[in-house]
Amino acid sequence: MTALYGSKAMPKQVFGEGKLLDVFYNTMKKSAPAAWELNEAFLAMWDPEAMENSWVLPDNFHVHVKVMNQVKEVVHFLNQPFDVHYNVNAPVKEGRSLGANNIHSIDGMIVRELTRRCDYDPIKIVELYELLNQKNSWGNSTLTDDDKLVTILWDHYQKSGYLSARILDYLNVNNFGNVDAEVIGDLLESLPKKPFKVISIHDCFRCLPHYGNDLRKQYNLQLQMIAKSNMLSWLISQIIGKPVHIGKLDPNLHIEIIDTNYALS
Repeated sequence: MTALYGSKAMPKQVFGEGKLLDVFYNTMKKSAPAAWELNEAFLAMWDPEAMENSWVLPDNFHVHVKVMNQVKEVVHFLNQPFDVHYNVNAPVKEGRSLGANNIHSIDGMIVRELTRRCDYDPIKIVELYELLNQKNSWGNSTLTDDDKLVTILWDHYQKSGYLSARILDYLNVNNFGNVDAEVIGDLLESLPKKPFKVISIHDCFRCLPHYGNDLRKQYNLQLQMIAKSNMLSWLISQIIGKPVHIGKLDPNLHIEIIDTNYALS
């Protein structure tokens, strides 16, 4: 598994450096072509002059990962030299952390989104449903902090194709004209019928038993939204500093995701 995060040492430790290792790499290329190609791309896009790698997620969570390089210093104690190793924020020629950090940042976003979607404020949701039918009252304000964040989140959606439920907390009559009401309506309809509490630790989610299927549906919905989106292209464009477009091996993959049973069990 660690090979998909750029590890070279672990495959060698498991398979050695002979024929079995070659078979492993050939199998990965054939059985998981998109994931393996992405893994190799993350290794290739490493910037040897970067002091940090940064990107923004659709819910406006800003990721900043400093590049740490290990240095050695010789110190003397009791007239004996000792090598002391420590990390400093400095560029490194090659790095394997981009893929892992990028994927883990999306994992974190899924945790935040599930919490927002499952434990929403029902009063706020009712207000937004009522607002959908009051088109003549919608404003286009960008003055307040709420207005500005709505604009930012909507811009992230237009670039990534993924709309964070965080936007629901900041929408009001004064800024509703800055978004597409149909898209907001679809987002509201995708929420569970009743809100419920979720406890999460990384990719472990817990709720009361009678909300289990609601939680599972919301998780599958996250996978479906990501599959339909342009998030990968958007994130990589931020990392390398220029726009790129990454196609999909199967553009219809998202259709089956929503009804799968393997995601959460």
